[in-house]
Amino acid sequence: MKNILIAVDLSDQPCHAVSRGLDLAKGCNAHFSVIHTPGMNMFLLSLRHALGHRTDKLTRKALCEQMTALRNIADLPAKNPDNGSSLQLAQGMALSAIPRFADSTDADMIVIALRRSSPVQRMVIGVTATHILRKRKAPLLIVKNPCKGAYQNLLIYVDFSPITELSIRMAREIAPEADIVLLNVFGVPFEGMLRHAGVAEELIYRHRIEARERATRQICALANKAGLDSHEFSVVIEHGDAAEIILEQARYNASDLVVMGKHSTHITEYILPGSVAKKVMGGAIADVLLVADKQRFILSQQQKPLED
Repeated sequence: MKNILIAVDLSDQPCHAVSRGLDLAKGCNAHFSVIHTPGMNMFLLSLRHALGHRTDKLTRKALCEQMTALRNIADLPAKNPDNGSSLQLAQGMALSAIPRFADSTDADMIVIALRRSSPVQRMVIGVTATHILRKRKAPLLIVKNPCKGAYQNLLIYVDFSPITELSIRMAREIAPEADIVLLNVFGVPFEGMLRHAGVAEELIYRHRIEARERATRQICALANKAGLDSHEFSVVIEHGDAAEIILEQARYNASDLVVMGKHSTHITEYILPGSVAKKVMGGAIADVLLVADKQRFILSQQQKPLED
């Protein structure tokens, strides 16, 4: 990683995101930018009728106060003086401002904060995350906890999609000394139909054993391809609901970072209840890293028809 963008909201524990982003930038020797998107447009629109000519003066004052608060939080010169870092107050709403700044800084990772105690904010962050991944396709780190140094225990969800290898490589880059658990959640094809058709439980159980053994071999081969030695990771294979098992394993292993690939980035994913990423992002105690398939995004952009 060469460029990290940290997007904060002064009303929502931004110190966690800033501290984690700075720690990652230091570890990777990366440039970092900190932005705050106050969403002033709607605020000003509501004030202009009431305040008239005083609106501009109050706006300048509010922006100045927010910039001062952001400088106090980030303390950029003291924490990382030699990497040409920047601090900016973005104009507009987060949905548009964050992808725009990510493009302008060529961000390799975007860091945002999430307060676990607010269900409404979890939904807002979910929509924001989906929009960011659609627009930029940079890995998105959702920070929930104070930064206490480098990540120590990683849980990486392995679903054997093309993005899984990239997820493993990204996780190892940001936490080179961490313990890694590679988790796969499998199912026997048409298991429900087999049971409904009266197939013996013993036969279904045998299919589960075969699926587990096959997944174990595939994970070890994938880990080796991603650059991990056999002593650098352990493998967990489970059968059941993916989101529930990911959350359970993260708690069991005291994981401080959950890593998973992000495939669908359609806005309806965060409206519908079935999204694994949505459940993990909202339910995990640990921080969550979502890695999007950038190559597919590039191909889809290249395949778009030309506009008149």
